[in-house]
Amino acid sequence: MSRKPYRFGLVLSGGGAKALAHVGVLRLLEEMGLRPDLIAGTSAGSIVGAMYAYGIKPASIQSFFEVTPLFHWGNRRFLNGRSFNGILDPHIIRRVFEPYFPVDDFSKTEIELKVVATDMQAAKERVFEKRGSIIDAVLASSAYPFVFAPMEIDGVLYSDGGILNHFPVSTIRACCDFLLGVYVSPIRQYEKQELNSVQSVVLRAMSIQGDKAELDKFEDCDAVVFPQDLIKYNTFNTEQGVLREIVEVGYQEALKVKPTLEALKTQLEPDFQF
Repeated sequence: MSRKPYRFGLVLSGGGAKALAHVGVLRLLEEMGLRPDLIAGTSAGSIVGAMYAYGIKPASIQSFFEVTPLFHWGNRRFLNGRSFNGILDPHIIRRVFEPYFPVDDFSKTEIELKVVATDMQAAKERVFEKRGSIIDAVLASSAYPFVFAPMEIDGVLYSDGGILNHFPVSTIRACCDFLLGVYVSPIRQYEKQELNSVQSVVLRAMSIQGDKAELDKFEDCDAVVFPQDLIKYNTFNTEQGVLREIVEVGYQEALKVKPTLEALKTQLEPDFQF
């Protein structure tokens, strides 16, 4: 294996509540004694990635999501008081993250972290890393339009990283020897009767275009976990039983690439294993 700046990179896609599948993947990595030395995440994937990079164990990340219904758009704990009460205020949500990041700075993570957000003013991707507030970066990356209000950082408004880069493979591919991608936005199949209007056909065409762009990124990964079974779960379903099922779906899907990960383990230096 050639030597690049990082041996083992992990990319975590967005996906709302379905991002709990990332926790199942992390659980398997821990069981195998494998630890990435670089993580890139978008949207809900950035939340999971940031918590793990900071040193929080998968079980505790799962518990966080179970007790904090971030993706329930009707949660009045986080309403910002504007006329459209479907918008949640990231500054209020910030409070639930603070106990998990007592020293809120990228320089304090155990694993190097990159968080992807969308600069809504300049219409470009922004990668937060190295220094600065982890919580602010995660809130920016997770500010899904119509649900979360944009997050302002240094006078710039940011929204969900998935607008431009839902699966940030390109963010770290060039600097990693081995790249594991976890994509938790399954592809939906349509029935013929669903395509019965101009609007439905246009929306389907747009979804196909977007799906293909993301699936093409699979070729740039050395291994991919893609739990298509997540299709039956709602992005905003925060019921504890459902979240636990999603974690298990991620774990079971990760088992499919375990032979590849075992081969990786034999190539990594001891200090990249537990």
